[in-house]
Amino acid sequence: MIIDVQKVVFVGSQDVRDQFFKRAQKEGIIEFIHSKRSKKGELPKPLQDTLKAIKVLKKQPVADQYEEAPDVDRDELVTEVLHAKELHDGLEEKRRYLFAEIARVYPLGDFSLEQLREIGSETGLRFRFFAIKSSKLEKVDLPPELYHISSEYGMEYFISVSKKEVQAPEFLEIHTEQSLSTLYQDLDQVQAEYSIVHEELKELAAYLDILKLHLINQSNAFNIIHAIDGTELALDDALFFVEGWIPKNKLRKIEAVTKGLPVLSDVVAVEESDIVPTYMENTGLSAVGEDLVHIYDTPATTDKDPSIWVLWAFSFFFAMIVSDAGYGMLYLLGGLIVKWRFKKLQGMARRFVTMVLMIASFCVGWGVLTGSYFGIDLSPQNPANSISLLHLAAVKKAEYHMSKKDDVYQFWTKKFPKLTTAKTGQEFLVGGVKEKEGKLKYEIVDEFNDNILIEFSILVGVIHICLSLFRYLLRDWAGIGWVSCIIGGYLFFPSMLKGTSMMNFLGVVSKTNAEYFGLQMLFGGVAVAMILALIQHKKGGIGEITKGIQIFADILSYLRLYALGLAGMILASTFNDMGEMVGYAIGSLIIVVGHGTNMILGLMGGTIHGLRLNFLEWYHYCFVGGGKLFNPLKLLKRSTS
Repeated sequence: MIIDVQKVVFVGSQDVRDQFFKRAQKEGIIEFIHSKRSKKGELPKPLQDTLKAIKVLKKQPVADQYEEAPDVDRDELVTEVLHAKELHDGLEEKRRYLFAEIARVYPLGDFSLEQLREIGSETGLRFRFFAIKSSKLEKVDLPPELYHISSEYGMEYFISVSKKEVQAPEFLEIHTEQSLSTLYQDLDQVQAEYSIVHEELKELAAYLDILKLHLINQSNAFNIIHAIDGTELALDDALFFVEGWIPKNKLRKIEAVTKGLPVLSDVVAVEESDIVPTYMENTGLSAVGEDLVHIYDTPATTDKDPSIWVLWAFSFFFAMIVSDAGYGMLYLLGGLIVKWRFKKLQGMARRFVTMVLMIASFCVGWGVLTGSYFGIDLSPQNPANSISLLHLAAVKKAEYHMSKKDDVYQFWTKKFPKLTTAKTGQEFLVGGVKEKEGKLKYEIVDEFNDNILIEFSILVGVIHICLSLFRYLLRDWAGIGWVSCIIGGYLFFPSMLKGTSMMNFLGVVSKTNAEYFGLQMLFGGVAVAMILALIQHKKGGIGEITKGIQIFADILSYLRLYALGLAGMILASTFNDMGEMVGYAIGSLIIVVGHGTNMILGLMGGTIHGLRLNFLEWYHYCFVGGGKLFNPLKLLKRSTS
């Protein structure tokens, strides 16, 4: 939940200022308002160096950590790590250069540059090396002064020994200042030095936990200094005063900060220019939802906490997009393994695992309700369909059309004449079958299921947007009218399309009543929304009419739940068919890789679009955002995980 914060001013003796801030840091309940002259800016260099050293050691192989090292100076340790890293990088660069140089000189052979220079000075001969691509050699005239010495890397290498200048414009001349043997000697020396420094870094990795603790201590000290720097002084620097934000439910803890100190505190009025921070306090599943909320934005202080709403909606949307009980079981198994393997996880990591288990459970539940298991096509007679609400809804739809003998019934009985003898909805569904490529295709089942899932996606959007409008009815009275308009539109529009809604064949409302009352609610809702908007916002309410277009577009966005779920099911079924076609050996690999790829795509689609429907469509009507998260001065501690 979002808890209001109070603005409090503290005034005290300069002599106890440091003690006051240390106590405040220990309690962790006050976000101090720094004066305009106080800017946090960059982190101090010692802290930056410690961060760099930690990053260096994190890249080393995992080593047993020293729990204590009282004789080790932490700052000197940081310097040692950074110096070793600098040497390591320099030697790495030398290694790369020498490897490249050896590869360049190797085709020329091993020789002594000093001997070549001596021969040249005594005889006047010049030794030069040339190279050309093998593919180009036949297309050029080879100068008689060039002698072939080797072929490497798709190149031909030559040497010239001549007193006169050799003209070979098509050839690349190769210069070298070191012989191959000298380069190998240098490489051996660099390799030896590199190994020493590399081992030194591996040994220093044992101090990683100590440096992490050192970073925490440095950060705590820096935060104290920054907080103190934000105070104002008065009466010839005898007094200090500072303002801060405190959550309303933490005001009683001020006494623990000021007890026994000559420091006074008092709640003061919030000014218009103040940026009031948002304090969120959640536990359990609400805390998991809060992590999701912060992905997009921080709620404003005037917002209602959307954490638990976002979590439940996201889990449900994710399940609809993945739309497979088999995938859900694998996600669930992965989450349980992580939870068992890392039993000491705390904080955000623990909440993340909880979220994984929750959305995986939703995936299993939705997959069972829709009869979807690894993309396997289940026949209507399959026992698994006895617990599939999707199949039961299809049966109800069939029974409705059978009882009405409407256009849908006439269409299917014309296509499958034997359906006229069907006595139950189940028989009607089973009778609408054709054999295609050696497989039975239940055409009525497929079409009914698609129609139901499409409408259900729209219904989810209707409910989700209505809930959003309901949450802020006191702030936006027009929401009452728009809720009526949305429900009316949902009831009325099937009559325009000459379709049959779930509300009809499930017996919630007849087609006649849905059309009549839906039309009244649709236009009446628009009128009510406009009237209430004008009453509440005066002239500003005129633009309310455009909100109807936005609502219509937002609800249609929920069709992505059906589209993405259908895409995943088609891919799963396709991989199954491909695997079956090529046989068990290669087919098993295709099925495993295919389903693995589909699961990854499901994770991506479920996460992106599951959050999008919350953060864009739903937030439109019940979220202001743009808040600044409450960030108190607190004592950072080492994680116990």
